[in-house]
Amino acid sequence: VIPVASVNGTSYTTLAEALSAASAMTGDVTVEIYEKVTLNQSLSGSYSSIKFVGKDTDAEIYLDVQGYITATGKNVAFEDLKLSKSPGGFITNAGFMNVAFGVYDVTEVTYTNCVFANGAYASSGNVTYTGGCIFKRSHDKYGLWAYGNVDVTVNGCTFANDRGIKMYAEGAAKTVDLTVKNTDFSAVNNKPAIVLTYGEKVTLQGNT
Repeated sequence: VIPVASVNGTSYTTLAEALSAASAMTGDVTVEIYEKVTLNQSLSGSYSSIKFVGKDTDAEIYLDVQGYITATGKNVAFEDLKLSKSPGGFITNAGFMNVAFGVYDVTEVTYTNCVFANGAYASSGNVTYTGGCIFKRSHDKYGLWAYGNVDVTVNGCTFANDRGIKMYAEGAAKTVDLTVKNTDFSAVNNKPAIVLTYGEKVTLQGNT
């Protein structure tokens, strides 16, 4: 049986097995991904942070949920991965978090050199996209949803979609702080590249 993931040098044939092993570990945990795997559970355990790293060109995490996954109190990172999401639209208990890839109820999430095949969402904590991330179309048009109470930084990325970023909150009491730097919106032909419904602050620098 070919392993699809490993944790601290031990190989596993499913991501669920790898996450089960990781949940008992403390400190910082790294999960290496070798091919397409399915994620359908929240991220919880004794560890303080968990990092997913793609180790092959086929490395992909497919988020197969209706709603969202959480990582309460954790720092989470994704690096060198294709990230995809099962089809979904607005639903009552998850809002627009069901339309794209993301992690909710989290302290910090960092995405480095990732391709979002069905877009991304950021909805809590501090979320950073960097190192050449590519945003394709979500299940509800936009490449990135900045949604709810969240601080979002997009640096050195590309929007390969006819729509860019949607800043949104269900009520003015929720705030979004968005910083976008050195990012390519040239493929976005449905302007504006950033659409604001509710937001606290927008900082733009060196974008095209």
